Amino acid sequence: MAYCPYPVKVEITVKFICAVLFILSASAFFSESYARAADCPPAPAPDDFVLPGPGDICFAFRRVYVGDGKTPYVQKRFIMGDQEEGFKAYPTAVTVGGNFAEKNADGSVKWFYYLGKYEVTQGQYYSVMGLPDKGSPSLLKSTVPMTDVSYFEALQFIAALNERLYAAAQDRMPHRGQSPAFVRLPTEAEWEFAARGGLAVKDELFRELQPYEDDLVAYEWFFGPASSHGKIQEVGKLKENPLGLHDMLGNVSEMMHTPYHLEYFQGSTGAVTTRGGNYTTDEAGMRSSLRVEQPLYVRSRTGSIVAGRSKTTGFRLALGTTVLSDRAIINELQEGWDEYRKTDGAALPAGLSAASVDVRAGASIDDVKVSIQRIRDSLRNAELPASIRQDVGNIEAALDRITEMRRQYDEDTAYSLARLVTHLGFTVGRETFKLGILDNTLKTLESNPAAQKRLKTRREEIEMNIGEGLSAYYVALEALTALGEAVEKKAVGDYGAKLKSLKIPGQVWALELMERHSAQLRRDKRADTAVWRQDLERIPEEFVMQKSGSQK
Repeated sequence: MAYCPYPVKVEITVKFICAVLFILSASAFFSESYARAADCPPAPAPDDFVLPGPGDICFAFRRVYVGDGKTPYVQKRFIMGDQEEGFKAYPTAVTVGGNFAEKNADGSVKWFYYLGKYEVTQGQYYSVMGLPDKGSPSLLKSTVPMTDVSYFEALQFIAALNERLYAAAQDRMPHRGQSPAFVRLPTEAEWEFAARGGLAVKDELFRELQPYEDDLVAYEWFFGPASSHGKIQEVGKLKENPLGLHDMLGNVSEMMHTPYHLEYFQGSTGAVTTRGGNYTTDEAGMRSSLRVEQPLYVRSRTGSIVAGRSKTTGFRLALGTTVLSDRAIINELQEGWDEYRKTDGAALPAGLSAASVDVRAGASIDDVKVSIQRIRDSLRNAELPASIRQDVGNIEAALDRITEMRRQYDEDTAYSLARLVTHLGFTVGRETFKLGILDNTLKTLESNPAAQKRLKTRREEIEMNIGEGLSAYYVALEALTALGEAVEKKAVGDYGAKLKSLKIPGQVWALELMERHSAQLRRDKRADTAVWRQDLERIPEEFVMQKSGSQK
């Protein structure tokens, strides 16, 4: 790629030469890369989305799905942050949406966004921006992440890349309506949703500190002799995360599109948000919720103010589009707005906080009552028919009845959930007990391969049942805790009394264990399913032969 080294204030002839060099190089800029677009190193996959770059350079992206739906209002709600981060990343309900859509086989529409498969490398950066003074040509082939660049230099790279893509590969860009995509930095919500594994992992694993079931060293570069040795590493050398993304939590920290706020999207606006750990981060610090504020400007050794840079910070690309991209999409959004706000949108963070259902519903009704009181005050001296005043009173009474109905509904739901979670916990405990018996039996059948094979198949089935049972246990318990601590406590008390009256000690044991797990989930804002399984494995033997008892 031709690189024009001249400053802005040059003679018109030199400007013309630079422009000609740019146009000529742009026309051949991607010619070779088209043939290799499906094979973008270092770890190509058939479903990568690849945009060609200068010469042999390419940019690979992964689709991150957020859900199905007919309108662009499709969003995935999730809790960003973690209790252990304290005020720096306190658990907060957010949503992430998709700019792009594709049709499923059944005709439904699947929404997603694109996130860079790798961190931007030195080769990619210098191929677009040109080599620095005395820079070695070997940098153009380097797959080491680009670091020690300011936020502004990252934006300059993105702007230059967009211009080149629009000039020579616009037909390769995805579109939203009539608007082609553009390269940008990811938002915090996009980054963390992907770092946690998105829709590719179970809910309980999504809420963990890392989305990996195997050892972290297989996926991420962190500090120490077992991993990075305190040195930056080439991208894509380790296993990808569940979404096919490499080095999300380690190697280098990554700059975000959104500025730093204490509570993600509210409060005072700060400097640059960086996410993820890096090659100097201890293994214990490698987590999806890690976020740091990096200064936009710092004081140099000479005392002057310069743009902030870090040798441990780089960036990853995303693809975005204009949301209100054309008249057709604007009309679609306008037509679906009222229905969206009455249905899905009513339960999203734009209208609600992350508080319990009881608190959120109560706050909404209290707000309405305040409005009613204002109406009463404004009508106090007005000459209005008694029927209108009566109507206002009827509305307030109706709200009180709704409050009571909601309270009763929450209590009934909590009772049903307590019963369900207890049954699931007892079942998981019983299945793990069976697993222990089966393992002991396998040891005695070493001389009978056929019998061993049958029992191993049975063991796999039991293990699958345990996994599915734990997943259902987590989902139901999370729904129960969302109803509020007071409602949950009443349900547990009522159901516990019922079980004791029916003399079902095994279910009582499972209910008491559920209370402990609920307290942990409420405290930590995430499930510790490994500990939960260990607890359930300790089911007393005398309970195993007892029927679970589906008692109302």
